[in-house]
Amino acid sequence: MTLISPLSDATHFCRVIENFLSATECAALKIRMGATASANRDYPPSYRNNQRVVFDDAVLAANLAVRMQAAFGDELAMPDADFVGINPRWRGCRYQAGERFNSHQDGVFHADATTRSRLTFMLYLDDAQDFTSGDTLFFADGPGTAGAQIEIGRYRPQLGALIVFSHPLWHAGDLVIAGSKAILRSDLLYRDQTAAPANEHQGYVFCVAQLDAQTHASGGRDGTVRLWQNATHIATLRAAKQSVLKIAALGPEHFVAISRDRGVSIWHWRSQKLLAHMQSCFTATPLAVIALDSGNFLVSDAAGTMSIFSFSDDPGRDAQIACSLQRTLHTGWAWALCQLPSGAIASAGEDGGVLIFDTNLRLITRLDLHAPMRAIVASKDGTLYSADANGQIYQLRLQAGMLIETHRWQAHTAAVRCLTVNACVQLWSGAEDNQLRVWQVSAKVKPKLVATYTLAGFVSDVLVKSNTAWVATYAGHLGIAIQ
Repeated sequence: MTLISPLSDATHFCRVIENFLSATECAALKIRMGATASANRDYPPSYRNNQRVVFDDAVLAANLAVRMQAAFGDELAMPDADFVGINPRWRGCRYQAGERFNSHQDGVFHADATTRSRLTFMLYLDDAQDFTSGDTLFFADGPGTAGAQIEIGRYRPQLGALIVFSHPLWHAGDLVIAGSKAILRSDLLYRDQTAAPANEHQGYVFCVAQLDAQTHASGGRDGTVRLWQNATHIATLRAAKQSVLKIAALGPEHFVAISRDRGVSIWHWRSQKLLAHMQSCFTATPLAVIALDSGNFLVSDAAGTMSIFSFSDDPGRDAQIACSLQRTLHTGWAWALCQLPSGAIASAGEDGGVLIFDTNLRLITRLDLHAPMRAIVASKDGTLYSADANGQIYQLRLQAGMLIETHRWQAHTAAVRCLTVNACVQLWSGAEDNQLRVWQVSAKVKPKLVATYTLAGFVSDVLVKSNTAWVATYAGHLGIAIQ
């Protein structure tokens, strides 16, 4: 077996071994994958639209690790970590005509506090002659760089080939024009020689939420909620089996957390007690949650459905969560929610819509902005700000029952993940270009950029308290002193 590199530079590790698997082995693995389903309930269609399946097979991982190590020799050695094996969690993907996987970096899998993935392990189960286009493309940087991404390599899939590359390498599965392509991927796991700080999340941090003047919570890919008094970690809470995606305070004592395993958890955070947990509450991934009145809260999900839940914690009785009302308002992903001063609710969706509806989930008005909308926030005067997957922010006003666009500007060079407004009528925006930006905004004057903070990863959420911005990023949770 010969190692080849499809890259034009040596910035990232990327190696291919052709004929790693035989045609018979590829056929058997395609059968092992079984039926696949659309990824759209777990990933937005503007990101990927292929079919996928997930399964566990430790025996397959162990057998292929032995073969891989014999082929690679010392090529996979790390100076600061020891190789453990192949992650037994396999992800199979099928691409038909019209399907692709846009530019992305592969996420880090944390097996435990010291063991994590560093390299992607991907097998091609079909040959180039079986489909048109569908190459694996590699880029120098992410979509947040100025101008088009610079292609630094590509690989035309060959039946039975194995490709191994570093997680930070930007790559894409090009559009399949005709035919069918199947791949099976996992990760190479390494044990760090130095343990990470115990109070930090393992992997991406997705959200931050204020609980009181001094305390906030963060949620991450490790399935935990971590409580902080300013910069001091005070507790780690776990109820979810997968990523905690959003958190919202429910009064002064409680918060609700939604997770990728389609669960809802209610905590009494002062006593760090889990009061109630519901598993598999949704048909698709929950994406946003906001508190309503009287202990109610609203969740939007990747099917475009709005669900109102009630929560009761009466003395002498077990806490209860119940879904009292559901209605589908978006086509697909309903990314973000906020409540206006009037009590009406606004949502932003992958279908390009910004919606206003009441607390009985009755639609009041809709504005189509013709781009995947990812974030929304309302200021105290009722002005709405929404942002899209292309880095644009829209200023909107509700006039005579209609949404009116008053300003639009190019705020970032990649998808905006979060928006918040602080007490100084400043709009904060965080995006996949690793930028956190601050804008002076008003209804009559065009927005003015007043500050930019460059971070180490995607900015997924921001909480502004006093003189500090607490930021959730793909590189961790941190506080930024506001100048």
